[in-house]
Amino acid sequence: MFKVCSKCDFEWHEKDGAECPVCKKSLEPNYGKFGSNHLLNLNTETNKPWVQALAIITLIVLVSLWMAAG
Repeated sequence: MFKVCSKCDFEWHEKDGAECPVCKKSLEPNYGKFGSNHLLNLNTETNKPWVQALAIITLIVLVSLWMAAG
């Protein structure tokens, strides 16, 4: 037997479970394609200073290379 989700209108087989797999998956935390390493999640407040420092260093290197080439 097939079931249809009342929220998202997704159709799945009852062997896959009683709950909609699409709605159930959207409620699970998404760790990205590299696993659950929290250092790869650049949206967290703990990594914000590291990302800003990396951006500033990159900008300085690019400007110095541009000045040296001109």
